Amino acid sequence: MQNVSSEMPTAVSTQNRQRWAMIGLLLALLAVFMLSLFVGSVRIPLDQILGILVGATPERETWTTIVLKFRLPK
Repeated sequence: MQNVSSEMPTAVSTQNRQRWAMIGLLLALLAVFMLSLFVGSVRIPLDQILGILVGATPERETWTTIVLKFRLPK
């Protein structure tokens, strides 16, 4: 017969697992947020989207409207 260990996980290992799970979920949330800004019927380059988010003027003014009024509120 196998010797099955019935040790409970320590509080430290549980905290580490929860911390890594939270970090993973936050990274997934950030990825979904960024993806929602990039996906659409109008292709807007990444550098232009990032520029719009920090207040720079893009190559096309309509991109500002698309990002700030349609994609960002989603």
